[in-house]
Amino acid sequence: MAFFMLRYYYFLDDDAGSMDSFVGELKNAAFRPGHGSSGLRPFFAQSEDRVVTRLQSGNMVVLVLGIKDAEGGWEGYHQTIQDAEQASAINNDDILANITILGSSAGEWDVLLEEARELCAFQHIIPFSIANGQLARLDWKWPKGRAFYLLRQEDTLPALDRFLGSSLPLLEGTLIRLNMISRLNRERNRLVLKEKLECDQRLSGILHSQLVSTQISEQNVEQLEEQVQSLSLSYGLVAGDYSVITEGSSNMNGLIGDVKGQVKEESFLTTGEEFLEIILRPYNSIMGALHRTEEELRLSRENHQAAIDVVRSRIDLMLSRENFRTQARIKDLMELNTSIQQQSLTFQVAAGIIEFIVLAYYSHSLWKNLAHAAYDLVPPWLQFVVVLLFSFNTVYCTHLIAEFKQGDTHVRKKMLLFSLFLFLLLGLIIGGTYWLELNAAH
Repeated sequence: MAFFMLRYYYFLDDDAGSMDSFVGELKNAAFRPGHGSSGLRPFFAQSEDRVVTRLQSGNMVVLVLGIKDAEGGWEGYHQTIQDAEQASAINNDDILANITILGSSAGEWDVLLEEARELCAFQHIIPFSIANGQLARLDWKWPKGRAFYLLRQEDTLPALDRFLGSSLPLLEGTLIRLNMISRLNRERNRLVLKEKLECDQRLSGILHSQLVSTQISEQNVEQLEEQVQSLSLSYGLVAGDYSVITEGSSNMNGLIGDVKGQVKEESFLTTGEEFLEIILRPYNSIMGALHRTEEELRLSRENHQAAIDVVRSRIDLMLSRENFRTQARIKDLMELNTSIQQQSLTFQVAAGIIEFIVLAYYSHSLWKNLAHAAYDLVPPWLQFVVVLLFSFNTVYCTHLIAEFKQGDTHVRKKMLLFSLFLFLLLGLIIGGTYWLELNAAH
């Protein structure tokens, strides 16, 4: 029974340097560079029994090993590779995954399954449909990115070389990226749902406060603005989470499409939609969860936007009411001010009349007492006219001077004119009195 084994090691580009020492140990164990630039081709047709080559799969480097010693077996091959790993002291944390292909060109399938079980315990198998042989993945999930395949193929055709040397490792590379992204999206989805629940609870509390009349009456604009700020923060979180989930869903959907394309384009495989449904079932389940979360986030985002509009409308309503009350108070103040101005005008007129009467009385009395002789010579009607003119000009000039001192510069001309007239009148009274006094003495 002829056995062979292939193993694929997956490294990120940044960690690919750590496998150089491992490759050196493989060369010490008689592994030689594989022929061909796009995979381990032709593995079965070449003379070397131990070959190694590298592939590029996206942002990963794939190290492909092939071993088919004539006298060897799976356990011996496995030990040879393990010894090279230990001798190189390669950091297992740098290895994203390793996939092992247990192959045979003869033997019964059930017998091969039992021999494979001794090397890698498994519970279930996932069969692949291939031409002229049998292929199965032994279980779906293995710890730390490990996986095993069992292959029985009697004819080592060129298609088998291409499939094992390039197609299968690249397909597994896509599945590894899909698995990594699915784990990341599953954790993101959990955190996003938790964050969404907190935002929705905050939203429910604010909406409840808007529907309870006793609380509404106690709220002011500042409290409502705080609610808008809180809702805006929650809206931003929900919108950001929606973008994260949408991006994750898009990335997963793209990788799922890549897997389907790689499987359908591989001529070595004759499998159909049923096989794809099996290997993509866990990822489709996660995609379904992401789509449900997208829908929940979309509804939550719309609810937050609606709540923001409701609170802002209430703020506008309260501001309108407050503005109306303010305008009503301003109107009352203006009416009060008008009333006060009217009363003040009444008092000013009354004060002016009293000032005029007092000034007229005292100016007449002063003129009579200081210039008695001259006063007797002036006719009474002229005394009355002169006293009235003097009192009126004096009162009016004092009002003009007061207005000018208060900043009313437009009364400047009137103030100068009436002041000049007052001084002329006062000069005429003094001059006429002096002249009459002189005539009375002669």
